[in-house]
Amino acid sequence: MKKNTKFLTLLLAFSALVGCTFFATACGDEEASSETSTSSVTETTESEEESSETDTSSDDEAVDNGDGTTTYSFEAEYVDLTYISGHGYSNEVEGVGCIVRDDYGANASNGYFVGYLYEEGNELEFYIYSDQAVSGAKLYLRATMEYQDYTMSWQEFEITVNDGDPIEYRDLNFSNVQSGMFSMNGGYLRAFSDFTIGSIDLEAGVNVVKLEVTNDTTMVGTARATAPIVDCIKIKTDSSVTLSWDEDDGYPLESNLSRFS
Repeated sequence: MKKNTKFLTLLLAFSALVGCTFFATACGDEEASSETSTSSVTETTESEEESSETDTSSDDEAVDNGDGTTTYSFEAEYVDLTYISGHGYSNEVEGVGCIVRDDYGANASNGYFVGYLYEEGNELEFYIYSDQAVSGAKLYLRATMEYQDYTMSWQEFEITVNDGDPIEYRDLNFSNVQSGMFSMNGGYLRAFSDFTIGSIDLEAGVNVVKLEVTNDTTMVGTARATAPIVDCIKIKTDSSVTLSWDEDDGYPLESNLSRFS
């Protein structure tokens, strides 16, 4: 009887040990699984945030960001294009002929964009009214590229405010560009991206933000310089500031789009 009791005691102790070992292993696997799952969610979130930063479009001229700031959009198709000399693969266009309707799935914010800027000296001037002086507003360029991948420097495409020194912004990296001109490659154009240009100061009253092609690096065909395709510029300010087009000088030039009606 004592032997049976001793054997039973050992058996129970062995069973308890196996049970504890199994539980510890199971808990360890569950924790590892939880860590893997959490990491995956974090990566997805970061990817989504990156995507939203580089592809944000809106048809609204002013967007409340919900954090005490407002982002204003000013469309390139509404500036004075009278003196623009545009070039394509084998054609030339002038003035409002540089405006293109976005039938290419590029997500242009107002459904139109300005292309053909492929000549040194071509410039887009945005006349913007501010109801007060502003320090440290954020300037963004919404643009894309055709024909080839390209990294554009601030020296090749100068951006100035009120005739000040060119802003030394970080390179504009255009990747995943389908080869060929957008009108010739099956109707595809790389989607527009928002590029951070930098902090700017605005005066109370009328301000001029100028984009200028400052290179003579030929692309293809009759294109005499390299330039981005421009959708719009954006300015983010404190919500106490109100920005608008300079209406006293006739902006925005909505009549530029009359040929599409």
